Amino acid sequence: MAIQHPLPRGTKVALVAAVTDFDSEDEERVTPAGAVGRITGIATERDNGDEGFCYDLEFDTGAWLTVDDNELDDLTRFRVV
Repeated sequence: MAIQHPLPRGTKVALVAAVTDFDSEDEERVTPAGAVGRITGIATERDNGDEGFCYDLEFDTGAWLTVDDNELDDLTRFRVV
C-alpha cells in the first residue's frame, strides 16, 4: 500500500538500512538500521524545491535526518510504523 502524504507530525519512521551523513560540524554520523524516529517538521516542497513534501526526522539517539516524500516511499530504506 502506498504512503499517503503528507504524514502528520509524530509519525514514527524506522530505518531499514543504516544511514551515514554529516552533522552541522561536518562530522560523520551513522544512524543504525532499526532506529525509530519521529516526524517533527514538514515542509510543503522537497529539499530541491520540487513539488512534494520534506520531513524532519528526530531519533531518540539525538540524530536527525531530513528526507523527502519520495525517499520515505523507498521500502528498502524506510518503514512507516
